[in-house]
Amino acid sequence: KLASASWDKTVKVWNSVTGELILTLEGHSNWVNSVSWSPEGSKLASASIDETAIVWDSISGEQVATLKGHTAALKGVAWMHKGDTDPETGAGSSMLATASDDKTLIVWDGATGQQLRQLRCHDSGVNAVAWKGDQIVSGSDDKSVIVWDAASGQQASKLEGHAGAVFSVAVEGSRIVSGSGDGTAVVWDAVGAQPRAQLAGHGGAVLAAASAGSAVATAASDATVAIWGSDAG
Repeated sequence: KLASASWDKTVKVWNSVTGELILTLEGHSNWVNSVSWSPEGSKLASASIDETAIVWDSISGEQVATLKGHTAALKGVAWMHKGDTDPETGAGSSMLATASDDKTLIVWDGATGQQLRQLRCHDSGVNAVAWKGDQIVSGSDDKSVIVWDAASGQQASKLEGHAGAVFSVAVEGSRIVSGSGDGTAVVWDAVGAQPRAQLAGHGGAVLAAASAGSAVATAASDATVAIWGSDAG
């Protein structure tokens, strides 16, 4: 299945093979910017301009929880990977994180909707969030990527090098990929907090990035998608 978020305030769930619409999820009062599947696929989380995230039952389409705590638009949401556990609470794959224009991240228990902690360190709005084991990775309008310790809420490292806002982050193993308004994506060594490669070729802001094996995919405001090979770090 595939899920999409829209400015029409809805989330739609599709059959990724046939393209058939399975569900339309209605509950947000403004644009929906981001969606993320729970690791087991039974739930879906959506993040909206209306300052909330909603956790949905992906089979019935019913709302499981509404997450309220941010004071500005939400830009991103990400579930913790299956098998990862919060070192402080012991919570596992029910955890998710949201990114907001209020310059913070919030970590939630996705089963109960309880706020576990709020992370503050960026100087501007936070556009993207991803999990890296028991760490959280965020990208911001302040042009930086921050790696956080999820248990303590403290900054583990800060990745700087972009000349524009960071709109997307993706994680695979020890590799972090960030996409920016400067028209580039950067592949970072998360351990050494150093850039491995800069991927330049788009004619607009890089709005989304994904990493798989030796390849990196980027999508940009120039209406193109680029696939980068083993030279992407």
